[in-house]
Amino acid sequence: MKSQKNLEHNNAQLNFIYDWLITIRIALILFCFVFIVHVLLQPFDTQQPTTLGDVLELAGYGFIVFTSYLIVHAIEL
Repeated sequence: MKSQKNLEHNNAQLNFIYDWLITIRIALILFCFVFIVHVLLQPFDTQQPTTLGDVLELAGYGFIVFTSYLIVHAIEL
């Protein structure tokens, strides 16, 4: 009960990340997550990638997330 009371009165705010290295690390983590989800879970009925072209095609989804995150960060600065 006490911790909930502290949360209600605490005006905690998330700080904006100005450092590009941290932003790039977060974008790389998102890239890896999206790539692994596409390879392992195979959404949209993707088949098991057998050639390098198939793997690069699935990595393209992660690349889109990576570049989008960096573009949004640049706009917010």
